Amino acid sequence: MKLSTLTLCLAGFASTAMAQTKSPRPLPQSHSTKPAPDHVDPVAPPVAPLRTMNPSAATKPLPPGAPRPEGLALKRPDVMVDEPGDGRVWVRGADYKASFGADGAVFVPFLGSDAPQNYPVRMSIASARVGANEIALSTSASVHREGQHIVIERGGVNEVYDVARDGLEQTFVLDALPSRAGLHLEIAMESDLVAREFDGGIELSNERGGVRCTKTTVLDANGARFETPTRLVGDRMHIDVPESFVRQARLPLRVDPTWTTYQIVTAPLDQYFSDVAYDASWGNWCIVYEDAYSLADHDVYAVMVYSNQILPGQT
Repeated sequence: MKLSTLTLCLAGFASTAMAQTKSPRPLPQSHSTKPAPDHVDPVAPPVAPLRTMNPSAATKPLPPGAPRPEGLALKRPDVMVDEPGDGRVWVRGADYKASFGADGAVFVPFLGSDAPQNYPVRMSIASARVGANEIALSTSASVHREGQHIVIERGGVNEVYDVARDGLEQTFVLDALPSRAGLHLEIAMESDLVAREFDGGIELSNERGGVRCTKTTVLDANGARFETPTRLVGDRMHIDVPESFVRQARLPLRVDPTWTTYQIVTAPLDQYFSDVAYDASWGNWCIVYEDAYSLADHDVYAVMVYSNQILPGQT
């Protein structure tokens, strides 16, 4: 931005005029006889008139190849995935987001753009045993992703997460067992939400809503199924699979609870600060906008619109 400089010039008086000395006369004293009012009504500030759209703006032709506005719908994909390069994988569903790393998973329910903060639930498998035999868990887990399928490899038990629009399926996969006895899993949880058992599963909530973990479904390689309660003991989630099922199961064994969000306060998702950039060489557009996930957490998303008006997805 260029700044203009204004110069004020003063003309000098004649030397003879400057030599004259003038003595100012004192001002006459005045006394007001008007009494002060007991009450002064406030004066409302002037209101600026509403700005009207320039009639020519609505009829201004679009650049060649630009998509028609009425044909655009910035619909969020069912699931968005991002790997920022710090070793974690981030996903975003309809009403939750989650991240995955060597230290486990973090599930963050959306509880309204006006929520004072995020309320994440951190979870990671803490122990696994079959009968009296502990299953060794690796302290240096590795994380890899294939599409919407994320795996945290922990040696004897792998944590597998399948992300969907409305929830997160958490699966503990056991390819081998030290014996054929009852299986016991403990998953450590940490959250500001209050945990309690609910309908055979676990609920973590506050006055705005929270997350629910369902009953656990156990599957073997032949498709045999068994449902078992997901129990809360202290600050840990406990899952028990009886010996009668384990003894007959064909490996690998899959232990599946599912996590979903629910809201008591159904506050909308605020989106704003949108902007657009146009690449004239290729006829492509990039549209960005900001999500208020809570008062303490805002996310920025981008969508590419190609010249053929296809919306390939968002990041």
